[in-house]
Amino acid sequence: MNVEATVLGELRALRQRLAGVSGVVLATTDGMLLASDAPGVDPDPIAALTATSIGLSQQFALSVGYGPVREATVRTAGGVIATFPAGDRALLAVLADDR
Repeated sequence: MNVEATVLGELRALRQRLAGVSGVVLATTDGMLLASDAPGVDPDPIAALTATSIGLSQQFALSVGYGPVREATVRTAGGVIATFPAGDRALLAVLADDR
């Protein structure tokens, strides 16, 4: 099994294992799509926005001296988008309903 298939399998398993998770997107820190399991969602803009979300959160955290960002979360009327650093060069976005 190649690396891409392995990563996609892990993303799919994550989405299926966690109740309420509707999609998972893996991106580079500069916003390029690496892999996605997010049915009904265009993953390319999500990858770019994931990098923006973490970058902006990092600037907030640095400006108040709170250290590195571990998570950036957007809560909306319809759900939650949580973004996480995944190592030094990747980011993970998890899309979930409002449960």
